[in-house]
Amino acid sequence: MFQFLAQGELFNFSNSKFNPRYKFYAQGAPRYKDLNTLGYLKYTHALNANTFFEVQASRTGITSSHGYSDDNGNGIVEFGEECDFIDFDNLDEYIYYVGGTATTDGNGYDPNNPNRRVFFSATINPQDAWPARLNQIEYSYNGFNVNGNYLSAYPQVLYNKYDRNKFTVKADVTSQVNFNHQIKAGISYTRHDININSLQSELGGSGTTYPMSKFHVNQLDFAPQEIAAYIQDKVEYEGLIFNIGLRVDGFNNDTQKFVNDFDPYNPVRDADNVLTFIDPVRGEDVGYNFYLSPRIGVSHPVTNNFAMHYSFGRFFQYPHYSTLYTDYNFTDYSQPTYFSVRPDQDPIRSINYEIGGQYSISNNYLLNATAYYRDVQNTQRSTYSVSVADGAPVNLSTTWGYSDARGIELELSKRPGKWWGGRISYAYSYIKVAVGAGANDIQTTFVAGDSSNYTSLPWDELERIGSRERNVLVNQDATNIISGGYDRPHRINGTLQLFMPADINATFLGEWSSGFYYQLSANDTDPFFDRGDNLEVGPSTFF
Repeated sequence: MFQFLAQGELFNFSNSKFNPRYKFYAQGAPRYKDLNTLGYLKYTHALNANTFFEVQASRTGITSSHGYSDDNGNGIVEFGEECDFIDFDNLDEYIYYVGGTATTDGNGYDPNNPNRRVFFSATINPQDAWPARLNQIEYSYNGFNVNGNYLSAYPQVLYNKYDRNKFTVKADVTSQVNFNHQIKAGISYTRHDININSLQSELGGSGTTYPMSKFHVNQLDFAPQEIAAYIQDKVEYEGLIFNIGLRVDGFNNDTQKFVNDFDPYNPVRDADNVLTFIDPVRGEDVGYNFYLSPRIGVSHPVTNNFAMHYSFGRFFQYPHYSTLYTDYNFTDYSQPTYFSVRPDQDPIRSINYEIGGQYSISNNYLLNATAYYRDVQNTQRSTYSVSVADGAPVNLSTTWGYSDARGIELELSKRPGKWWGGRISYAYSYIKVAVGAGANDIQTTFVAGDSSNYTSLPWDELERIGSRERNVLVNQDATNIISGGYDRPHRINGTLQLFMPADINATFLGEWSSGFYYQLSANDTDPFFDRGDNLEVGPSTFF
C-alpha cells in the first residue's frame, strides 16, 4: 500500500496560509509546500495449524518547507510567484537577492545603508514616504511601533525546510502451544532521519563561513534509532485468563554528551574580539539506553453475570525530538543566554495499575466499573544555569518531577434494540503534578577559571529540589484561564441512539464537565495582590 498527500512539494506549487502578523506586509508572508507519504507492506505465513508469523515494513515521510519564490528571476519577490523557493544555497545567490554588506545596528542590519536592500524591492531609499517603504526595512506603521506584534518589513525566516522520514520493520510470531497457552513474540527496528535547514534573517554577518557568515542558521541532521523485543503468554484455565509479558526497548537518540557540562562551548572571535562563532565541545556518544517493561493482566468470572479484571504494567516514552535537539549547536548566539538540553535525559516512565468489573444486569443492560492509578516520573523539566568561564551563560534543561493520576470510571450501556440504545458514563479523576516550590541553591552553578575537575553536572541531585503538588494545567506554566482546562475532576458523557420507522435514525451526544483549574495572575480590586499557590475553579461546561 502506498499513499501520499501533496501540497506543493511534489508538483512545484506553493500555498498561502493566513498569518495576522503580515497584515501590514502581505508580500512578506511566506509561501508553504508540504508532502506526506506512507508506504506499507505486510506478509503473513502459516507454519502449521497452530503457528503463524507476520513481517511488516512501513515508511512514512514528512516534508515541509516555507520560503519565497522568484519565478521570473528578476531578483524581486512579487505577488503571484509560487514555484521553486529561493534556498540561498551559495553566496552569489545571497548577494543577488539581499545584496550589499550587512552592518550591525543592534537589529542585525542598518536600514540606512544604501548598499542594502531586501528582495521585495529594487532599492532602498530611506527618504521615501509611506507606503513606498512598505517593501523596505521599516519598523512603524502610521507612527505606531508594530515590530514584535506585526512584521512590517524584513522577513523573519528566509528559507526553512524540514524533512522527517521514519522506517520501521517488525516481525511477530504467534503459536497456540497447547489448549492453555498461546505464546506471542516479536522484534522491531525503527530508524528516523531528521533534517532541518533553517535560514533566518542575518545577524550582521556573524560566523566565518557561508551561510553562517550571513544568516542565523539552524541546520540539523540526526538519525535516532529504536529497537524493541517482547514475549507474552496468554494462559487460560476454566475462565481464568492471564496475560503475562515482558518487553525490552532500546533508544539511541544520535546525540553526544558535552565533554564538560561546565564549559560546553568554545567562543570563536575575530581579530577585533568580536564573537563570530560558537563551537560546541561534544565528545562521547550517548548510544543506546535500554528499558525493561513487565506487564501482567488477569481476568476471571465471579458469577454468571459478573467478571473482574486486573492489570499492572510499566511503560516508557522517549523524549520528544523537539526538546532533544533544541539549539543543539548553539546557533542562536545573539541571545544573552544560550539554551540547550541534556542529551542523555531520562525518558518519561509510568507504572500503571487498574482494577475493574463488568456486571450484566440483564440481556440488554451492562454496567462497567474501573479504578486506576498511574505514577508517572520525569513529566516536568528542570534547568541548571551555568555561568561559564568565557562567554554567555548556558541553561541546560532535563526531565524532572512526577505526576500522579488516579480515578474511577462508571458506564451503563443499553444494547441497541428495536427503538433505542445508548450509554451514559461518569468519570472522576484526581491528578497532581510536581512543580517547583521556589529557588534552589543547586539550580545555579557558577564556574570560573579551570573547571577540568568538574565534567558533569550533578543531575541526580535534581531529585532533591523542593516541590509541591498542583492540579494540572494545559501549559504547566499557564497563569491564564484560557490556557487552563485539562484537569476537570468530574465528567459525564452520554450517547442516545433512536431508531425510527422509514429507516430514520438519530444519534445525540452530550458531555458535562466540571470547572477547570486556573491560577490568578492579576487582581483589579486588591492593590496588594500577590499571585499565590492556590488555584481557582472555572465554570462547568455542557454541550
